[in-house]
Amino acid sequence: MRIPLLFLILLPLTAVSQTFNDFLARLNIVSQAERPAIVDSFMNAQESFPYIENDTTMFMIYRGTANSVTVAGDMNSWNPNGHSMSTVAGTDFWYRGYYFESDARIDYKYVLNDGNWILDPRNPYTCTGGYGPNSELRMPQYISPPEVEYYANIEHGSLQDTSFFSTNLGNSRTIRVYLPYGYAESEEHYPVMLFHDGLEYITLSDADNVLDYLIYHDRIVPI
Repeated sequence: MRIPLLFLILLPLTAVSQTFNDFLARLNIVSQAERPAIVDSFMNAQESFPYIENDTTMFMIYRGTANSVTVAGDMNSWNPNGHSMSTVAGTDFWYRGYYFESDARIDYKYVLNDGNWILDPRNPYTCTGGYGPNSELRMPQYISPPEVEYYANIEHGSLQDTSFFSTNLGNSRTIRVYLPYGYAESEEHYPVMLFHDGLEYITLSDADNVLDYLIYHDRIVPI
C-alpha cells in the first residue's frame, strides 16, 4: 500500500495532466521553504512557454527578483500598468492567466519595476515592432499567413524610393513605391493603393511580399 500512496503524492509534481491550478494549489499547502523546489519541478516539466492548457487558457510566467512585473501587449493596448502579474511568497515565480482564441497571435513584453521593458526570456518566438523586438505568443491553432513570406519561385515587383517636399510640414518625406512585375515593359495604367505610415508597412508587415503573392495567385490585379 505504501508504493501506490507515494505515487499519488508525487504525481501532481510531475504528471503532464497536472493543470496550472493544481500546481498553485500544491504551492499553497506547503511551507515557503519547500516552494522553490516545487516551482523548479514544474518549470522543468514544461516543453515550452508561455504555458498553455486546452488550446485557449494560457499563463504568462516570469522568474526573477522584482518588486513588480506587469504584462503589456496587444491584449491591453500596450498599457504597462494594466495587467499585473501575481507572485508566490517564498519564490521568484510570477504569473498571470489569460483566455485567448485557439488561433490567436499576440505581441507582448514584460515590464519590471514600473519601467524596465523586457522580452519573455523563456519564449523563443519574437517579432519586429515599431520600437524594437517583441515576444510573440502563438496559440496552438495559429497558422502563419502564407502571403507574408518571401517565395523565390514567383514573380516579384520592385521598390523605388522618391522624395516629396511638404509645404505644410516644411520638410521632405520618403515615398516608397511598389511597382508590379513587368511594369517597365508595360503600357497599362495600374490602379494605385496608398499606405499611410507606409515604410513600416514594408519593414514590419512585408507589404511587398503580400502584393507579390496576391498578384501571382490572381487574387488581385497588378497594382
